[in-house]
Amino acid sequence: NAEGDISQTDGGGNITVRGSTVSAIDTYSAQAQKLRAEIRAMETALVESKKEKLRMEKLKVEQWMERLLVNQTYGEGDCSTQILNSVEQVAEVLKAKRYSPEQVDKIFRALTRGVPRERIEQSLVNTPLLALLVEACGELDQLER
Repeated sequence: NAEGDISQTDGGGNITVRGSTVSAIDTYSAQAQKLRAEIRAMETALVESKKEKLRMEKLKVEQWMERLLVNQTYGEGDCSTQILNSVEQVAEVLKAKRYSPEQVDKIFRALTRGVPRERIEQSLVNTPLLALLVEACGELDQLER
């Protein structure tokens, strides 16, 4: 801290720092530069922290989708084949694992990411995972009524 290094000041705006006389403006300018650098470092850390939080949230939602919708996976990577749960199995997992409305909403949003709102209904036909989720939620809703 430059303030702790100040040994004396004179009436003309000069300060003695570590035995050297400098103007108060130079001292404050140097402090301001240090503070700006700290702010930039903190902003960078904040951006990286937000990116990591989003990455972890996306991973968590993908794990929920996997547990909820997929029964088995054969193979790995792009050559894998997934056997989906039935509507009844998905409804049972939703109920047994107590998926919250927020979790279901996050899964729905992940499945419809990039799909314009006006085309979501059409996506139900073209996206088996989305259709499975919607049908199971509908069945669960009917059971609760």
